[in-house]
Amino acid sequence: MKLKPYDVCDTLGRQRTSFGQDKLLLLPKHDLFIRQTYFHTYRKPGNKDHKKVQDRLQCILKLSAYIWILVATSLTFSHIEQINDFDECIKRIWHWKDIYPISEHLEESARGILKGLDKQKERIMQDVKEIGKKVSQRNVPRMNLFPMQPDTTDILSRTIIPTNTSTNEKVQEIWTFLHSIDAMCQADEASITRVMSDEQLNSLLLRDFEKPILWRNFAERYPLHGIPSSISDFLRELGQLGIEKLEAHNYAEEDTNDELYLNEIVEHFEAPPETRPPLNFLDIRNLILSRVPVHVNKVDLLRLAQRRKAGSAGKGRPLKVLRDYADHEFFLLSSRHSISPLHVDTAGQLTYIVGISGCKTWYLPRRFTAAKYEILAKFGSSTPEAYYDGWVKVDIMPGDLLIMPPGCPHAVFTPENALTFGGNFYTLPHLGSSLRVLGLQAQFNFVFSNESITEQDYENFLVMLEAYKDEMDLQQMGSVASSGIIWGITNQHKTRKDVSKICARGQGFGKLQAKLRLLIWEIHMKGEAKLS
Repeated sequence: MKLKPYDVCDTLGRQRTSFGQDKLLLLPKHDLFIRQTYFHTYRKPGNKDHKKVQDRLQCILKLSAYIWILVATSLTFSHIEQINDFDECIKRIWHWKDIYPISEHLEESARGILKGLDKQKERIMQDVKEIGKKVSQRNVPRMNLFPMQPDTTDILSRTIIPTNTSTNEKVQEIWTFLHSIDAMCQADEASITRVMSDEQLNSLLLRDFEKPILWRNFAERYPLHGIPSSISDFLRELGQLGIEKLEAHNYAEEDTNDELYLNEIVEHFEAPPETRPPLNFLDIRNLILSRVPVHVNKVDLLRLAQRRKAGSAGKGRPLKVLRDYADHEFFLLSSRHSISPLHVDTAGQLTYIVGISGCKTWYLPRRFTAAKYEILAKFGSSTPEAYYDGWVKVDIMPGDLLIMPPGCPHAVFTPENALTFGGNFYTLPHLGSSLRVLGLQAQFNFVFSNESITEQDYENFLVMLEAYKDEMDLQQMGSVASSGIIWGITNQHKTRKDVSKICARGQGFGKLQAKLRLLIWEIHMKGEAKLS
């Protein structure tokens, strides 16, 4: 795994934090790491990799003895050998050192350690078996008091919306919407959380994060092995799986949804773009190979709850059934200039998207809060002007990962033929938010989302709440309990009987809604009991 300059600075910053700001607090375990790195700095190179690492370590040593100690205790031989663009890395470390100057006292302490090693140099060079052997990975703490901003030389979006020349009224309407939302966009890095490491992403997914998350070139580190990398290969794979038709969405037609045979779709993407209408093939179920990001797998509440339920029920339920509930992986296939108006993904789910081929441009609200999806519920999908903070647009290119929190309104434009992979999931920190979004969707339906709530959606929430109602902390309980307002639960509802009399919201699933309310109320009462 190649380290980028930002990754190196982030790692060194975290190790520097663990050492303390005034003293060089080394632990016994660091001794072998330091001796090993000293060996690689001064040994007689046996091959080109040895020489490469030696040159890099000596370059770092000229820069700072203290930084050399940080490198020795943070990075292995393989890490150092695989640093991507080492010259840029050194420039970045220089800049980092300027921002967070190293005291002369710390530098002198590091030089003292190296002088001690110089006295043992002959022994270290001879003790190849001990010093040169592979040792365990360095464990670097997460806290970083010396952070560097990620490299943001790539702007969020380069997409320019073309002029529409169609005389079709429906087409003109959708393009007017697109130009309107695009005109309200700002290149606002603060409205997106960029990540570049496992630690950053894992940490965010354990919280009720508000801003969409973007990891550029995610698939470089986590390739989508087994997933077709082009539209033609993807369509060929679908044919081999026996899929004959896909549902196409065409905003230019009165009856916008139609089924097309696979050979028609192949011809559609082979034809010159100006000769065919823009089509969206949405929510194509992933039947090829599961590729849920490992970070999502760790926190996917529905998946975890289903496994727990299966464990308590014995071996009666096949794993495939559980996967049908928990694993909602899909592909989005879109031809040039297709447009999806403003909507929220169904049933309060978080959504992740990974680019495979081409480019898709996501329009996301600046300074996203719960008020943003309430605006969508009230004003509908064609009124971007109602969002007073404006919008930010993000291009999703091949390999990029985007994760949206529950209820995040978004519109999507496809500037060129594109294929993306994605999925939906829930997390415990966001469960209260997901319940609020579900409640609004139950009342406003297609004004709010482009899909309807299903019976299975309600069943999923019941499974998650039952599985984790006794394991929530007070903050999570408070979030779930406050969602009861959307579901009609007030301080006048003192008993289970009171709650059971609340009328259903929206259309259908009254019995399931009643069960859901009782669980929310029960968690509310548990939270009050803990506080008292």
